Amino acid sequence: MAKELFVYVGTYTLPILFGTGQVLLGKGEGIYVYHMDQDSGALELVSKLTGVANPSFLAFYPERRFLYAVNELKTFEGKPTVTVSAFLVDSETGRLKFLNKKITHG
Repeated sequence: MAKELFVYVGTYTLPILFGTGQVLLGKGEGIYVYHMDQDSGALELVSKLTGVANPSFLAFYPERRFLYAVNELKTFEGKPTVTVSAFLVDSETGRLKFLNKKITHG
């Protein structure tokens, strides 16, 4: 039996100003988790993790046990910065569990 295949999609949930001066009105709701049918390529929404601000870029830890999301923010705790959120990945269901958030200082 083939291993389950999940697709994770980060979104902009809040307005963000790009370096070009363009403002993107974030309309996403967080991180979307889809199950992918390996025969047809069809995607089915499994879960949606809300309450995560602008999780725009996603990256897995090499063993895919953890997912990291860059949170593009104007400020965090009153300081201009970006944060990174960490999540535990349930390999059976694809669902995410929030672990922590850290300032990148960059």
